[in-house]
Amino acid sequence: MRYKRARRRFEIIEALLRDRRMGKTYLQSVRARYGDDTAQQPVFQALSRTFLMMNPPLHTRLRALLMTAFNGRRIGKLREIVEPTARERVERIGAKTEFDLVSESALPLPVEIICRLPDKSGLDPAGGDGMHAL
Repeated sequence: MRYKRARRRFEIIEALLRDRRMGKTYLQSVRARYGDDTAQQPVFQALSRTFLMMNPPLHTRLRALLMTAFNGRRIGKLREIVEPTARERVERIGAKTEFDLVSESALPLPVEIICRLPDKSGLDPAGGDGMHAL
Protein backbone atom coordinates (compact mmCIF):
# COMPACT_ATOMS: atom_id res chain seq x y z
CA MET A 1 0.00 0.00 0.00
CA ARG A 2 2.78 2.45 0.93
CA TYR A 3 4.63 1.63 -2.24
CA LYS A 4 1.56 2.42 -4.36
CA ARG A 5 1.06 5.80 -2.68
CA ALA A 6 4.73 6.68 -3.01
CA ARG A 7 4.73 5.59 -6.63
CA ARG A 8 1.61 7.67 -7.33
CA ARG A 9 3.16 10.74 -5.70
CA PHE A 10 6.28 10.24 -7.76
CA GLU A 11 4.18 10.05 -10.93
CA ILE A 12 2.36 13.27 -10.03
CA ILE A 13 5.57 15.14 -9.29
CA GLU A 14 7.22 13.80 -12.43
CA ALA A 15 4.23 14.92 -14.51
CA LEU A 16 4.39 18.41 -13.00
CA LEU A 17 8.10 18.69 -13.68
CA ARG A 18 7.58 17.71 -17.31
CA ASP A 19 4.51 19.91 -17.87
CA ARG A 20 5.57 22.80 -20.14
CA ARG A 21 2.84 24.99 -18.64
CA MET A 22 4.80 25.01 -15.39
CA GLY A 23 7.73 26.70 -17.14
CA LYS A 24 11.43 26.02 -17.15
CA THR A 25 12.42 28.60 -14.56
CA TYR A 26 11.46 29.16 -10.97
CA LEU A 27 9.52 32.38 -11.67
CA GLN A 28 7.62 30.74 -14.51
CA SER A 29 6.44 28.02 -12.15
CA VAL A 30 5.47 30.61 -9.52
CA ARG A 31 3.45 32.50 -12.14
CA ALA A 32 1.75 29.29 -13.30
CA ARG A 33 0.79 28.32 -9.78
CA TYR A 34 0.09 31.67 -8.06
CA GLY A 35 -0.23 34.30 -10.80
CA ASP A 36 1.78 37.28 -12.05
CA ASP A 37 1.23 39.46 -8.98
CA THR A 38 2.72 36.89 -6.65
CA ALA A 39 5.76 36.37 -8.87
CA GLN A 40 6.55 40.08 -8.53
CA GLN A 41 6.77 39.93 -4.74
CA PRO A 42 10.30 40.52 -3.39
CA VAL A 43 10.57 37.10 -1.74
CA PHE A 44 9.98 35.27 -5.04
CA GLN A 45 12.25 37.66 -6.94
CA ALA A 46 15.04 37.04 -4.41
CA LEU A 47 14.56 33.27 -4.46
CA SER A 48 14.73 33.26 -8.25
CA ARG A 49 18.32 34.51 -8.02
CA THR A 50 19.52 31.82 -5.63
CA PHE A 51 21.86 29.06 -6.75
CA LEU A 52 19.35 26.29 -6.12
CA MET A 53 16.76 27.87 -8.41
CA MET A 54 19.14 28.32 -11.35
CA ASN A 55 18.96 26.15 -14.45
CA PRO A 56 21.77 24.99 -16.73
CA PRO A 57 24.03 26.25 -18.14
CA LEU A 58 24.45 28.95 -15.45
CA HIS A 59 23.87 26.48 -12.60
CA THR A 60 26.34 24.02 -14.12
CA ARG A 61 29.04 26.67 -14.52
CA LEU A 62 28.64 27.98 -10.96
CA ARG A 63 28.51 24.46 -9.54
CA ALA A 64 31.81 23.63 -11.24
CA LEU A 65 33.40 26.71 -9.68
CA LEU A 66 32.07 25.81 -6.25
CA MET A 67 33.27 22.22 -6.54
CA THR A 68 36.84 23.40 -7.09
CA ALA A 69 36.61 25.92 -4.24
CA PHE A 70 35.09 23.43 -1.80
CA ASN A 71 36.93 20.19 -2.41
CA GLY A 72 37.55 17.70 0.40
CA ARG A 73 40.96 19.05 1.35
CA ARG A 74 39.72 22.63 1.66
CA ILE A 75 36.65 21.58 3.63
CA GLY A 76 38.95 19.67 5.99
CA LYS A 77 40.93 22.85 6.64
CA LEU A 78 37.72 24.72 7.46
CA ARG A 79 37.10 22.29 10.32
CA GLU A 80 39.72 24.22 12.36
CA ILE A 81 37.47 27.29 12.16
CA VAL A 82 34.01 25.73 12.08
CA GLU A 83 34.18 23.38 15.06
CA PRO A 84 35.40 25.90 17.67
CA THR A 85 33.00 28.54 16.36
CA ALA A 86 30.06 26.14 16.61
CA ARG A 87 31.19 25.05 20.07
CA GLU A 88 31.29 28.68 21.23
CA ARG A 89 27.75 29.20 19.90
CA VAL A 90 26.51 26.19 21.90
CA GLU A 91 28.33 27.43 25.02
CA ARG A 92 26.66 30.85 24.66
CA ILE A 93 23.29 29.13 24.72
CA GLY A 94 24.50 27.20 27.74
CA ALA A 95 21.87 25.92 30.14
CA LYS A 96 19.06 28.14 28.85
CA THR A 97 15.80 26.25 28.85
CA GLU A 98 14.41 28.47 26.10
CA PHE A 99 16.20 30.17 23.23
CA ASP A 100 15.69 31.07 19.60
CA LEU A 101 17.76 28.59 17.60
CA VAL A 102 17.72 30.75 14.46
CA SER A 103 18.72 34.09 16.01
CA GLU A 104 21.15 32.65 18.55
CA SER A 105 22.84 30.02 16.42
CA ALA A 106 21.74 29.34 12.83
CA LEU A 107 21.93 32.96 11.64
CA PRO A 108 25.14 34.16 13.33
CA LEU A 109 27.12 30.91 12.93
CA PRO A 110 27.93 31.19 9.19
CA VAL A 111 28.64 34.91 9.58
CA GLU A 112 31.10 34.27 12.38
CA ILE A 113 32.76 31.51 10.37
CA ILE A 114 33.16 33.81 7.37
CA CYS A 115 34.57 36.53 9.62
CA ARG A 116 37.16 34.12 10.97
CA LEU A 117 38.45 33.08 7.57
CA PRO A 118 42.00 34.38 7.04
CA ASP A 119 41.17 36.86 4.28
CA LYS A 120 38.29 38.29 6.39
CA SER A 121 40.37 38.74 9.54
CA GLY A 122 39.70 42.49 9.65
CA LEU A 123 36.07 41.84 10.54
CA ASP A 124 35.32 41.29 14.21
CA PRO A 125 32.11 39.39 14.93
CA ALA A 126 32.60 40.04 18.66
CA GLY A 127 31.59 43.66 18.10
CA GLY A 128 27.93 42.67 17.89
CA ASP A 129 25.94 39.87 16.40
CA GLY A 130 28.32 39.64 13.46
CA MET A 131 25.67 40.60 10.93
CA HIS A 132 26.59 44.27 10.95
CA ALA A 133 30.24 43.53 10.22
CA LEU A 134 29.35 42.40 6.75
